[in-house]
Amino acid sequence: MSRLQLDEIDRRVLRLLIQDASRTNRDLSRAVGISESACLARVRRLEESGAISGYTAILGPAAHPHAGQAILEITLHDDIKARARFRALLRGHPQVYAAYQTARDNSYLVKVGVDDCDHIDEFAETISAEGLIAEPTRRWLILRSMLQQDAI
Repeated sequence: MSRLQLDEIDRRVLRLLIQDASRTNRDLSRAVGISESACLARVRRLEESGAISGYTAILGPAAHPHAGQAILEITLHDDIKARARFRALLRGHPQVYAAYQTARDNSYLVKVGVDDCDHIDEFAETISAEGLIAEPTRRWLILRSMLQQDAI
C-alpha cells in the first residue's frame, strides 16, 4: 500500500482537525487560506484515502467510568488461536481502552480503566484464567497523562 503524498495545506488541514474535528468547513477553509469547495474536496480525499479514519470525542476524566488507568504488558503463548481468543476477550471487555501489539514476540500493551491496584490485579487474573499468558504480566498504574496527541 502506497502512502498518500501530503502537501503543506493537507498537513495544516489535518493539524486543525486533530485540534478540533468539529470545526466547520468554512472555518477550516479560512484557517488554511483556500476556498470552501477546495477545502471540502481535500477533506473528502483525506477521508477516502484513509488519512482520516474517523472523527471522535476525547473523553475527559469526569466521563470515564473508572478512577484511573493502567498499562499491562501481556505476553501470550505462541499460538494463533491464543491471539484470536485474546483479541476477542479484549474487544468484549469494557475496561479495555486500547491495546497494541509490540515488536516483542507475542507481547501486547493493554490500557485499561481501573479503580485501584486490586482492580489491576483482577483484570490481569481474568486474562490469566483464560490460559493464554506465557509470562507474568507486568503492570503500571498511570499517574497522569503528560501528552496525548496525534502529530502531523
